[in-house]
Order: sequence, then C-alpha cells, then structure tokens
Amino acid sequence: MAEVKLLEIDSRVSATLLTIFPNIEVVTMTIEYRLSPETRAPGPAMDYHAGLVWVSENAASLGIDPAKIVVHAPPSGGPLAAVTCLIARDRKRPVIPIKAQLLATPMLDDRCESISDQQFEHGTLWCGAVNRQA
Repeated sequence: MAEVKLLEIDSRVSATLLTIFPNIEVVTMTIEYRLSPETRAPGPAMDYHAGLVWVSENAASLGIDPAKIVVHAPPSGGPLAAVTCLIARDRKRPVIPIKAQLLATPMLDDRCESISDQQFEHGTLWCGAVNRQA
C-alpha cells in the first residue's frame, strides 16, 4: 500500500509550488511508491493512484477540499503523475475528480522526433537538446 507523507515546507516541491502560487494556500503531499527494477510497471503507478485515492477519501480529516486536489510533478515524476491522472480518470477514482495536473517539464516522449523538440531545440528549461541527453 502506498504511504502518504506530508512534505516539509522547505522541500523542493513545496518551494516550487509556493513560487508558482505565492498567494494561494497549498497543502503538498508526496506518495512513496515501489521502485524499479524490483517493481515493474504498472506497480509504481498503481501505488501512486492508491495514494491519490487515499488522500481524496481522507481529505476532510486532512483539512483539504477533495475537489481542489491538483497532481503536481517535477520533471522526473512527470510520466508517473500523468499516468496516475489517466488511471484516476478511467477508473473514476477518486470519486471526486482531481481538479488538474501540473507537470513541470515532463519527459513524456524520449524519441526526440516531435515538432516541439524541433521548435524548442534550445532556450527553454527542458529543450530538445536536453531531452536527447536524458
């Protein structure tokens, strides 16, 4: 079962969210999940989804509004967060849908052949050149 932990206010994710949303109250949580190679896909995504459902179902005791849950991920967690949102949508769980997903420059395609890879070859945080090196 996935374990949900509150992040400390000085963590990287909290700091990023506070920078993006300086005037909005934000509760940040992280979900621990099994890692590869010991756990093959879709194990980590199922863990992450179980944690998301737990947070939503326990929102009242956590002091949060389940209708305002946003899934956020740094670049390395982007694919996992994206697939978790797809699982939530397809399974209709949590019962109260997430409000949004906020993926910070995720690598969703490692083939480096898309139009955006060509359009953003240089000059952005996660440009085509960086994507090829990852």
